[in-house]
Amino acid sequence: PSVPGIGVARAHALVSKYQNIDRILSVLKFEKGDQMPEDYAKSFNDALAVFQHARIYDINTKELKHMKPLPENFLESLNENLDFLGPYP
Repeated sequence: PSVPGIGVARAHALVSKYQNIDRILSVLKFEKGDQMPEDYAKSFNDALAVFQHARIYDINTKELKHMKPLPENFLESLNENLDFLGPYP
């Protein structure tokens, strides 16, 4: 789900001004109120994690691995549910 009225230009302006996703989400919650989906912050963080930590096949080691190592607090915040990052044998 998206936030009504937030396109590429407005998103860019928010990132340029606030430079921190937590601050941006707080501003959006304040400005948009009920228009902002209730689970937007979680969905955003999940999408960000997919781009940063997706599971990929390493041709050198012939194993699945994460594009970027997972931070410890990241695992705790997801209750170790990583299914959305891709298949895992």
